[in-house]
Amino acid sequence: MYKKMPTECCWCGNDTTDSEVFTIPVKFKKDTEHPEVKLNGYITNLEVGGKKVWAIVTGLNSEAKQAGNDLIFMFCSKDCAYEFKDTLEEDMKFYNELF
Repeated sequence: MYKKMPTECCWCGNDTTDSEVFTIPVKFKKDTEHPEVKLNGYITNLEVGGKKVWAIVTGLNSEAKQAGNDLIFMFCSKDCAYEFKDTLEEDMKFYNELF
């Protein structure tokens, strides 16, 4: 788990320190209280399309959480964001067909 905000694209790993970034917010299907959710949120690792990525878990009092977003993924470009989104949708489709 990260101790501070990463400065690389969660999909390709390119440095985003002095660059414009793009984000994709995600809302969970069901409202669930996860014991690890903290007031200030945190960074976690997930697997999408067989690839390890990082995401921001929104804090309970954050503007993002109030807007209904549970996770936020950060990218260096629109291309990375679109590729990630397509891969995430494929993963979700696969898992939905299993259950």
